[in-house]
Amino acid sequence: MPTPNPYLQQVISMDAILPAYNEERGIAAVLDSVLASGLFARVICVSDGSTDGTVELLRSYGARIHLIIHNQNRGKGHAIASGIRAATSEAVFFLDADLVGLSPTALERAVAPFRAGQCRAVLAPMHDQVLSLSGARLGHSVCGNRIYYRQDLLPLLEEMQTTGFGVEVFLNQALGQLPQRVVPLAGVSHRYKTQKGWPTEKVVSEFVREGYQVVNQMVKSAWAAYRKRAKDL
Repeated sequence: MPTPNPYLQQVISMDAILPAYNEERGIAAVLDSVLASGLFARVICVSDGSTDGTVELLRSYGARIHLIIHNQNRGKGHAIASGIRAATSEAVFFLDADLVGLSPTALERAVAPFRAGQCRAVLAPMHDQVLSLSGARLGHSVCGNRIYYRQDLLPLLEEMQTTGFGVEVFLNQALGQLPQRVVPLAGVSHRYKTQKGWPTEKVVSEFVREGYQVVNQMVKSAWAAYRKRAKDL
């Protein structure tokens, strides 16, 4: 079990959820920081059809984590939904498995406004994500590191598990009205697909697949918003 943080343990219970697909090269560093933080009652890792050594690596953590294994790749949205179903705390913190430079301090800063009751959602973009996308005002809206109350997510799970890499777009549309804070993860970047040891053809196919899923969800969300506005007229 993760070492508890006595001060934050008094405020609100929170589980961490790490969806992972072929992340054997980097997930251990992320997981070690999550466990060392003492912020989480439960750390849930979801291997979404991984074909490398991700599952074996995660199994080496034993009872310190709760491991879910999808035998086939079902998509990021489905992996996160599986983690939410397995969660038992009041809140959940989704974290990408390919983060680089994540520290317990960065996690504490992201969690602080949520546990202080200043918001109902936190978006925690990576430092390099903020720098590269802030000019287009997209950095925080597409980040995968987020905190929500589990009860806000439960009604969304059936649809969420169909969104793939469009899950962040889906959450923006479904929960964007909640009071939220943006807390960048200072000093944190991410491991590019070309740094994961994947063959070039797989890197290209994954970029295409992810791009399609994100755009597809954008279209769905825009259509849903249009229908809602038309109904309210």
